[in-house]
Amino acid sequence: MKKKLSFFVFSFILISSAVAFEWGGTLKNDSRVSINAEKLVVYNQTNSLNVWLSVPITKDNVWNFYVEGNYKFLLKPVPKPVAIINILDIPLLKVSGQINVGNVPLKLAVGRFKVTDFTSKIINNTCDGVLANSAIGFVNIDAYFGFTGLTNQLTSSGFLAKNGMLNVKNGNLYVLDNPIIPAIVKLSLPSIFANQSIVFQGLVAIDCSEEKNSKYYATVGLEGPLYSNLFYELKTTISTESFNSISNLSTIMLTWFPTRSIRLHFMTDYASGGELCFDNFRTVSSFSQSELTIVELSDALIPSAGVSFSLKNFYAYFDVKGVFSIDDDLKFKYVIAKLNSNLNLFSDLQIGFDVNGIFATSEKKSDTKFSFSLKGTFLF
Repeated sequence: MKKKLSFFVFSFILISSAVAFEWGGTLKNDSRVSINAEKLVVYNQTNSLNVWLSVPITKDNVWNFYVEGNYKFLLKPVPKPVAIINILDIPLLKVSGQINVGNVPLKLAVGRFKVTDFTSKIINNTCDGVLANSAIGFVNIDAYFGFTGLTNQLTSSGFLAKNGMLNVKNGNLYVLDNPIIPAIVKLSLPSIFANQSIVFQGLVAIDCSEEKNSKYYATVGLEGPLYSNLFYELKTTISTESFNSISNLSTIMLTWFPTRSIRLHFMTDYASGGELCFDNFRTVSSFSQSELTIVELSDALIPSAGVSFSLKNFYAYFDVKGVFSIDDDLKFKYVIAKLNSNLNLFSDLQIGFDVNGIFATSEKKSDTKFSFSLKGTFLF
């Protein structure tokens, strides 16, 4: 046994000296207490271990291999019944590099990695697939084709917030996600005039499940500076599921940097809900507007404002959203507020304190919730 162990250690040393790889990881702790309108106290404990590895494939470092694995432990001891979830995942497993097609460089990424569309509100999933990027003249072209059916549903955006811990069977470390084939093509024209950029995106999400609820999206966006430290974004998306009706998602956002350490943003999201000629808008991924609940981007008008402040070792962010229903009449539902703060005690140790709140109307007073969490991160 000792000889076998010595052989593996010696082999690892030889490989390490021959291949200039990099690796690291994080240990995270999140202790959270939540209180709802009925004064029910819920305690959640989350601990996670994340390890990553980067290995160059070619001597010039043009092609590289990346892998990342993590383990997460979730515990809800209060109130009973006790819920425990263990999650294993490989959110990153890819090979990336560049080839030349004639005189045109083509960047490629193949494997598993996070995929986000131009709006950042339609799809935000870990997928297995291929991403290609190139520039032809003044046009940047991005194309992606992938599959979600082999990724872990337990780590999908907003899954646990939507379904709850008690609905996940104990012992299920890895649950296959819904089988969807996303295909994305994005054309970007950067600085086409007066430093303004135009983006066109087409997205298809083919549903391979029994529901066969495929979705199709077309997006156009305009963004750029209005002044030296004032920027804007305009994005609108037309979507359809059956080609018999259409829906719309539109976003307007202003970002202002009064100083280097302060950032202010003002944003409004509109997601159709059956008014006028539109049907209910639906995203591919489930997005959590708050860590306390799911607010789907459908039948909603969501104005928001936020401010972030950063110093050398400290960062804080405050954001407040108003959520309105727009199906029949404009109707206020609730306000979502959050405060996040992080302090770097040392180069490899960070602590944070978060406060989240949902203030609902009297009709849905039971939706009112608050949470307080203490976080810690150790890097190695």
